[in-house]
Amino acid sequence: RSSDLFIVKLLKPLKVVKKTLEDIDVKGKKVFVRADFNVPLDENQNITNDKRIVATQPTIRYLLEHGYTPIWFEDLEHVEDYEKPILLTFDDGWQNNYTNLLPLVKKYQVKVTIFAVCRYLEKKGGNHMTKAEALEMYECGYVSFQSHMYKHVDLRLYSPEQQEKQMRRSRLYLTRLFGKEPCAMSYPYGGSNKDIEALAREYYHFAVKMDRSRPYNTSDDPVLIYRFFPHKNTPMRQYKGWLKSAFPG
Repeated sequence: RSSDLFIVKLLKPLKVVKKTLEDIDVKGKKVFVRADFNVPLDENQNITNDKRIVATQPTIRYLLEHGYTPIWFEDLEHVEDYEKPILLTFDDGWQNNYTNLLPLVKKYQVKVTIFAVCRYLEKKGGNHMTKAEALEMYECGYVSFQSHMYKHVDLRLYSPEQQEKQMRRSRLYLTRLFGKEPCAMSYPYGGSNKDIEALAREYYHFAVKMDRSRPYNTSDDPVLIYRFFPHKNTPMRQYKGWLKSAFPG
């Protein structure tokens, strides 16, 4: 079921509630697509089931064939230049983003955004990409790295000083690594409050949440960009509920 593998985040409502992209009239709309590449690995970090990766390719092909332009968050400030822009986002900086996503990005020549946890990039081995792999992805010309904080921590549990330090260190780290200042962040665990959102405005232009209640509209607060978060065990009825919230009528 393709709907187990992605969720469409709509910036503007559509008219029809359907099950797959082939059944949805997405022409002339702005969408976010978040694909889940957290595939199972064995003890040697080899993929044991590539179902999610294989099933995501038709989604990418469909959007490209229908005239969509994959963009980055940097492009949102002049989004009127694109007739049908989309954003493809991936959180955390998993190692399989390098092994599995990068070949797809090159094959289809699509822009994608990775919200990276800086501390993970410093670790060697494990389930997250290394700094060298992140640089290779960046240098291909299709991958934008944005902030998922320096450490993957719930900012709501931190003091204001610690919150500010996380945002400052993350922005500085990514700027030094890629030679380009990040413009967007993803709240770890999707958690924020008024104080954290105020800090986000100081350090970034855009901030992304995970939310299961409603889509994001372009007229909303840019540091409260809502997304739906699919889990591998998410039932079909839940997907239908999300689609109904984005496709009223």
